[in-house]
Amino acid sequence: MLIGQSIKTTFLAGFLFILVRINAFDDIILYPIDLSVYDGEGSILLKWKMHKSIDIKTIKIYSRNFSQKRFELLSSTNRNENEYLDTNCVSNSRYFYKIEIEDREGRKYLSDQIAPPFGNCIPLSNDNYFLHNIKSINKLIISHLRNKMDKELKSDDNSELLKILELNPQSKYSWIEFFPLNKLQEVRPLVKILNNIIRDENIYEEIAKYRMFYGNRLFISPDSWDNKVKEELQYLIDSWDLLFSLYDKNIDAFENLQPVRIIGSEKLNDDKILLRLCFFHFDKIKLNEIFILSGEEYINVQVDLQSRNNHLEVELPTQWENVKLMMGDSLIQTCPILSETVVYTLNDEIIVQPKDKISQKEIIKFESDKSGIYINEVSWNPIRKFLALEINGNTLEDHEFFISDGKSFIWELDFSPDVSIGFVDTTFTFSDDLILPLSISLNKSHSGNLFNVEQIRLDTIPFSISRLLDSGKWDDSYFDTFGQSNSTLSFDETKNVIPQFFVLYQNYPNPFNDQTKISFDLLEGALVSLYIIDAKGRVHDKILKEEYITTGNYNYNWSGEGRSTGIYFITLQAKTKDFPATTYSRKMIYLK
Repeated sequence: MLIGQSIKTTFLAGFLFILVRINAFDDIILYPIDLSVYDGEGSILLKWKMHKSIDIKTIKIYSRNFSQKRFELLSSTNRNENEYLDTNCVSNSRYFYKIEIEDREGRKYLSDQIAPPFGNCIPLSNDNYFLHNIKSINKLIISHLRNKMDKELKSDDNSELLKILELNPQSKYSWIEFFPLNKLQEVRPLVKILNNIIRDENIYEEIAKYRMFYGNRLFISPDSWDNKVKEELQYLIDSWDLLFSLYDKNIDAFENLQPVRIIGSEKLNDDKILLRLCFFHFDKIKLNEIFILSGEEYINVQVDLQSRNNHLEVELPTQWENVKLMMGDSLIQTCPILSETVVYTLNDEIIVQPKDKISQKEIIKFESDKSGIYINEVSWNPIRKFLALEINGNTLEDHEFFISDGKSFIWELDFSPDVSIGFVDTTFTFSDDLILPLSISLNKSHSGNLFNVEQIRLDTIPFSISRLLDSGKWDDSYFDTFGQSNSTLSFDETKNVIPQFFVLYQNYPNPFNDQTKISFDLLEGALVSLYIIDAKGRVHDKILKEEYITTGNYNYNWSGEGRSTGIYFITLQAKTKDFPATTYSRKMIYLK
């Protein structure tokens, strides 16, 4: 009984001593910090939280080994943190921890000082030595996949294959846009191997076993580890499933690309213009057969077939506003040179690059990222200054959309989110003092920021273009489908549809330096006009002028003698029965 009274007296005296200490030091507040400590291989993780928000001046972390009597300062910081990783612990040792936080007014907040939490430093496992610089669970999974692929087949292409998965691109043409083009076909065996590894039913257990080493290093507590691994692994599996399903489609699309394309242009601060080319098929290119034209000037592009460098920058004269890319006698591409840095997609779209992406000089885009809506059909008549536009899509997001002429919004597209808008079209007639060339752009506005979705360039040459099968690649239109799908396959003769009763062939040779042959087939008798115009719309020669000719094949020779080097257009117009006149043009190049 006396012993019990002594213990009770001692405890009461100690409790009174603590109260005296608290009264004596009002600036010390006990136990407002919850500190948790987690074991790990070669590390111990500390996480803490405050019961109230304070203006932190310093955070001090103390530790002591199980064999030590005194706590020692482990770390001190003035940053507002709530976790710390101790990697200086000795294997097979237990450590106690406590935290002291001081605010700007000198008050101190303490974790549990009487029964401080502890953790064990577990010896390292050899299974983890192949993994380095892991900053996330995503990186951990990718490194694990790389290790398994290296065991299956050692190849430099393993890293490239996993890099595209790590980037998680969502484009339908991710392989062409993000993977080395010269290896695209070669990695087919690796694609199958990686697919088998990712689809292995044991993949989750293989990743989960790294918790004791990487759980602490990624600052993930044990109770959160499993869910985070499952979420990240499923995300990567879904990404890979998309990439795997698109591989063959991308191979086919790649094989059908022209050997060379213009993929971008940039105006530098000194007014220099850089044109960016990408080579896709070196085996289809001959030396000195690639050149760029603008009006009467041209540049011969020197191709290094030995190094097979896919990308090349060509400096252009500052006065050039439009360029034509030629390979031999074939016209591959026509591009306007804008004052902004732009990307020309392989689908012949124009994307203005945001300033934060200008450094990505070798970017390849197969098509623009479709926003809620997109331009689906365009018809332009520069003589009448008449423009017809069709919009298609689904708004998808709570954005406002506008059509702009570079100075002001000329059409506000007001649609509700998540509603299919179908095919909406309108027409514009510009004033006679319109200055060409002119860019018409589709823009979207959100939270006060304006984004350029795509641009259409209007010049002195008439054209009609539409997207194949709606939302696809731009192509010449032989009849208009404004207000309806471009995939229409049958025609109603009661509608204003242009009949196809002639074929205008590409002139030969093209380019030419003396004479060239112009040929066309007429499928039924018609009133025919055949004339030559230049890039500014000026008529240079009228070979036929509303002459009635019968069914058959017709050939005419045309000479460029006395004319300037540059781009010319063969324009054939025919009218039959009650249909409106049908007009079609082809480009040809005269080189002295």
